[in-house]
Amino acid sequence: MDTDDLDIDTLITMFSDFFTTMYMENINEVLSKYPEQRSLEIDYKDIEIYDDRLADFILKNPDISLKAAEKAIEGLNLKAPSIHHLFKPHIRIYNHPDVENGMIEDLSSAQINTLVGFKGVITRRGDVMHKVTHAVYKCVLCDAEVKVEVTKNFTPPKRCPECKKMTLKLVEDLNEFEDYQRAEAQELLERVTGGAPAAHIQLELTDDMVNVIAPGNNVEVVGILRVKKPIKSKTNDMVYIRYVEVVSVKSLRKDFEEIEITPEEEDQIKDISQNPNLEDISIQSFASGIYGHEEVKRALVLQLFGGRRGKKMPGGLKIRDQIHILLIGDPGISKTRFLQSVDTLAPKSIYVSGKGTSGV
Repeated sequence: MDTDDLDIDTLITMFSDFFTTMYMENINEVLSKYPEQRSLEIDYKDIEIYDDRLADFILKNPDISLKAAEKAIEGLNLKAPSIHHLFKPHIRIYNHPDVENGMIEDLSSAQINTLVGFKGVITRRGDVMHKVTHAVYKCVLCDAEVKVEVTKNFTPPKRCPECKKMTLKLVEDLNEFEDYQRAEAQELLERVTGGAPAAHIQLELTDDMVNVIAPGNNVEVVGILRVKKPIKSKTNDMVYIRYVEVVSVKSLRKDFEEIEITPEEEDQIKDISQNPNLEDISIQSFASGIYGHEEVKRALVLQLFGGRRGKKMPGGLKIRDQIHILLIGDPGISKTRFLQSVDTLAPKSIYVSGKGTSGV
């Protein structure tokens, strides 16, 4: 059977079989923590093992596939611990086949509305907003209520289904909302070649993915490539900007709080902290593959350690606790290598602003 011939009912049946044969343990784990945990994470490789037809179809038709997967979960008739919450987890697919080698700059118009994957660094994260998922309209004549799911191509209803008059009015207090956030990702620094500017793309995150990433995080993104008209576009301008409706996002590095230090490592850290030559040792250890540039290395190392707040000069003048560094030089003198060395030691110290401009 051609993957293009799969309809919604066939997809629901395939997902139901996939869940019952391979993912019931995962589903029960989410069920036990629902609604605090609201996402079922699915490894794309597991879907390939189950049925490569289904795996191929998901890449080309993610909208209908994700909808069918959610319907299949509903069809299992599982009961959440709280009777106040219907068990409807989000389906989060990760391990996209392109995620290792996929690049933001290679995303093209041929991939619009398909499932894409890539790695990048988060450069910006917006405030949390609230997006309507179900809108409620009320007839001003007969008081009939209409509840409508707000989808990507949503069109507000105008005619009352009871009295057939064009008298429906949106009742904002009855709308259902979910959290919504915009972010921006940029190509990983080590993947940018030559002097070319790093490509970037806007991300849209919803519900339990809100606030899980922060600027400086290296992430693996799987999502649906979309297009929309710019807000400031001319009336007849038919050029669209691209963005990714995120399906799953995973951090590629551990937070400092997640790093476990053994008692032996703790003793070593305490011992070296008492060494009077600690500054020189740190400088010699930093970017050891780059010869010379002692002043640059010293500045970057000191900036990584940071300063102490509250220091004052004689007379009470405050001293800035965090220094700023502007590193300027000809191409090929290791500026990027220095930043990569910083990134290795402290991943969250890197931010990217503008085209081809990086900072620590």
